[in-house]
Amino acid sequence: MGKLEQSHIESQKTGLQRFVEGFCLVVCLCVLVLRATFTEAPNMPVINFFQPLSNDAISLIISSFLIAAVFLWFVFVFSCKNTKYRFSGIEVGVFIFFAAGVVSVFAASNKRAAITDLVTIISPLLMAVVLVQMLDSASKIKLVLLVVLALGVTSAHQCADQFLSSNDAMIRNYMNNPDPQLAALGIEEGTLEQFLYEHRLFSKDVRGFLTTSNSTGSFLLLAGFAGIGMVIEKVKHSFRAATASTICFVFFVGVVLAGLIFTQSKGALFAGAAAFVLFIIFLSFRGWIYRYRKSIIILILLAGAAFVFAVVCYGSTHGRLPGGNSMLVRWQYWVASAKMYVEKPFTGIGGGNFKTFYTYYKDPAAIETVKDPHSFVFSLLTQYGVFGLSGFVIAAIIPIFRGFFQKQIYVKRLSDSGDTFSLLESTALLAIITIFLFIRPMVKFDQLGSDARVIASVVLILYVMPASIFVSTFCFTFLAIKHYPYQEGFSVFVKPSILCGLVAVLAANLIDFAIFEPGVSMLFWLLAAVVVAIDYNNGSRQPVNLSGNAAVRYLVTAGLGVLVIVFISYALVPPVRAGVKMGRAAVSKVDPASKLLDSAIASDRLDPAAASFKGKMLLGHYDNLKTKEDSWLEAAVECFELAIDRDNADYKNFMNLGRTYELLSENKSDDKKQEMLKMAFELMKHAADRYPGSAEVQTDLGKISERTGDVLEALECYTKAIDIENAYRHQFEIMYPYQKVMSRLGEENYKFALERIKVLNTQRP
Repeated sequence: MGKLEQSHIESQKTGLQRFVEGFCLVVCLCVLVLRATFTEAPNMPVINFFQPLSNDAISLIISSFLIAAVFLWFVFVFSCKNTKYRFSGIEVGVFIFFAAGVVSVFAASNKRAAITDLVTIISPLLMAVVLVQMLDSASKIKLVLLVVLALGVTSAHQCADQFLSSNDAMIRNYMNNPDPQLAALGIEEGTLEQFLYEHRLFSKDVRGFLTTSNSTGSFLLLAGFAGIGMVIEKVKHSFRAATASTICFVFFVGVVLAGLIFTQSKGALFAGAAAFVLFIIFLSFRGWIYRYRKSIIILILLAGAAFVFAVVCYGSTHGRLPGGNSMLVRWQYWVASAKMYVEKPFTGIGGGNFKTFYTYYKDPAAIETVKDPHSFVFSLLTQYGVFGLSGFVIAAIIPIFRGFFQKQIYVKRLSDSGDTFSLLESTALLAIITIFLFIRPMVKFDQLGSDARVIASVVLILYVMPASIFVSTFCFTFLAIKHYPYQEGFSVFVKPSILCGLVAVLAANLIDFAIFEPGVSMLFWLLAAVVVAIDYNNGSRQPVNLSGNAAVRYLVTAGLGVLVIVFISYALVPPVRAGVKMGRAAVSKVDPASKLLDSAIASDRLDPAAASFKGKMLLGHYDNLKTKEDSWLEAAVECFELAIDRDNADYKNFMNLGRTYELLSENKSDDKKQEMLKMAFELMKHAADRYPGSAEVQTDLGKISERTGDVLEALECYTKAIDIENAYRHQFEIMYPYQKVMSRLGEENYKFALERIKVLNTQRP
């Protein structure tokens, strides 16, 4: 693995232990690269029909590599006799968060979504705990930092491409022929969803490889601050000795910061600017900050409490937060989230369940239903309860507070590993190239076309270009720092800069959810592990000797082994099996698709998705039949009932089941018809209870009430529908004053409801 320098606190490790640690480190870096360079979207529907696996299955498979690396380290390193453990403080948070997550799974309506979300969030935290142990030398930390900087440059290039050309090309393609893009997203023409999609499209969101510009902004904040620390130290100590290499280093860091500007993420830019000021203050008053650390911590807590109080007061008074439309809707998200939290303050509603429960509490005027409250605090509070938030915050804050306020011991015994790549660095680079050129195409599932020239062009642009940028950046920066030992083990500039990047991301995500994006989460926790490892390598902290505690080592390893078995059996295998079958069903005819979906339903007994998908497929098939057969509807009823049994909180399954009973009533005798309509009405009432701000559900209730002869009930439902639609239209006019109002209910249904109100008012008993 090459000559790896050891800090004076490093325990003696066997060759097998070093090999395992090197292998696990490479695995973690490969997962980081993969997650940072494609849009990973757990708990989101699949919109690419060429994708054979569900988004959940892909995310779980990727997370399983992290969990496997963690397990390997515990089996081959932690459980050995010569174990010295580096306690990071992250462990406390992980334990609390995991316990809260398990409780939230049992409390969740959709337990499959809760399990997937828990795995996605906690696997990078477990990785961080193990990385603290593995990053025991300057060479390993340099390797990690170079990978981070190279990823930042690669992401910045993608941002520049979108900013300068590809977003404009996408808009031109949409203007010429919008149907392909709308069909790929499952959006109907003339709907509010189309308007919102066009609004995002024409805003030219520069999102890099991730889902939003805010996500990419957070990612580039982390990469940028890591690079800033490295380049300042490089400039300070070797500018005259190596001018060319220093300029090269400065250029790459500048590219990352330019990418951050391209994203135009206000939250990331403001947080980055504030964090840079914090960085300057820390460098200028490092000793003074340590001396008065207790007073400073108290002031920080008081300032935080005052800020929260001011935000609540302003929002309660004005019904919004200061700023543009984004702050108006965020206040609505947070008010609904506060109501949601009060209902289940200790257990939460379960990870991945926010979108389902949000409709319970959503302001009827609010334009969108969202899957996250756009605040990591509210996201954790609502889904994992107060203990889940506490665990996550403890895991994040302890490394940051210790990094800023712990007394440092600087050592200058560090030496570099030589002029050329060591075996570890060469292996890591080769593995990452494999990720770019072979694994990314397998998880992105891009359509390459049929013409050879088109295929070659797509492959070059989508896969070869990012790989080339990463490799060239990595190699140039590696050469720029050869022979160069970072002073005092990275503590002078690199560690404070990374800490400020972590603070910036936490601050930016007070009004966003980017920290839960897998790529951002991976980088956040990897850098958190780096700052803890730097302290241990410098001797500022001492590891715990576990050589005489064999029982503790074996119990911890065995416990983790049990958790891995549970993960494979309940979290990984069922959704992957079901996801494969659902992917095949999506491109099959109705009969084979039904069999595949039945198998998917049986494969995963927690997920409602396959049952719901089959029910909607059967309804669609029934609509296309020339001769209507009730057997299709009866089969759909069974599917929706099963979906409700697996997720009792989702209004859509109740609404679809109610509509199915409406269709069943059409060919029945009067008595049976009334019975079916009564069932449909009760189910629609359940849907309305779960989404009281839906004008569509209220309109359906009005139609059913008319068919049963209940004039007053129908009138009340139509009136509610119009009130909800009018409240929405009022907010639309506030947010988009120069746009024609796009009806959420649908112009036809809106006019229908108004007409029925007039007619029914004349028929009141």
